[in-house]
Amino acid sequence: MEFKGRGAGARCVSRASFAVAFVALVALAPLAAAQPDLPGVSTTLVSEVRDPAQRIPVDAPFEMTIIVKYRWGAGAVPTGPTKIALAPDLVPSYASVELPRPVIELEMPVPPDNATGGEIVASAPLVVTLKPGAPAFARENVTIRATAERNGNLMAAAHTSPNMPIVPEFAAVANVTSPAEFFATGGGVARVPFVVRVVANAPAHLTFELPTKPEGSRVVVPAPIEVPAGESSTTVHVEIAMPWTSSSRSVLNFIASPASIKDETLLGEGGESETILVSASAIPAPGLLVAALGVALAAGLTRR
Repeated sequence: MEFKGRGAGARCVSRASFAVAFVALVALAPLAAAQPDLPGVSTTLVSEVRDPAQRIPVDAPFEMTIIVKYRWGAGAVPTGPTKIALAPDLVPSYASVELPRPVIELEMPVPPDNATGGEIVASAPLVVTLKPGAPAFARENVTIRATAERNGNLMAAAHTSPNMPIVPEFAAVANVTSPAEFFATGGGVARVPFVVRVVANAPAHLTFELPTKPEGSRVVVPAPIEVPAGESSTTVHVEIAMPWTSSSRSVLNFIASPASIKDETLLGEGGESETILVSASAIPAPGLLVAALGVALAAGLTRR
């Protein structure tokens, strides 16, 4: 009986001790798991958009470059790469922008390599596409917002790039149509019509030329004209004075060339059209004169 009593008492003590120890462990567990936060390390993010040309072509997407500089102070303890998200902030009204690489991951050095702080410079592409009809020389800005997430004790940071002005290039396309053939009489003036259609993103000068002319003719080419931005159509005439005796077929190759009114060194895409000029002599051929005289003489003899 004593043995059993002592055993039961021992078991009771053991169970009580275990319960106390368990409660103590449970109470201490959160304290053991909780670690003091590391001091926050300040970061600086600088972004900019670079484009040496600044003028954007109208016929294809144009790639610019985003430069990101990420700096941090001493004592940084990152938990992995620092992610920097990029997003359009200011977009020109006549363009759309695309970020093929919207997130940049920076591989951070681990302690003690970064004990004194550091800087990483990275880049990403920015693609600008002009909308149809984007006006030439219209200066607007594009900016990008860069946001670096918190990484370990590295604080989050954000920055908006300075304004990067972009300017659509001048673009104009001329298209010329004309009759396949045009008939003229020697000794007269033929006014051959040419229809010129132009699509331009700024007002343009149109100049005309006729590289070759019919032999012995006098040609007057239309004077230069101005056309507005957008789509326009106008009919101009080439005046050709043919000799009285001309009887021929000549090829007229008419060319229209657009250029910017603001800067005439900026040329558009010219257009051209060919017309066959068919001219007939105003003086009958000698054989016809002889035949006519013969008929007249015969008529006179008949009357007699």
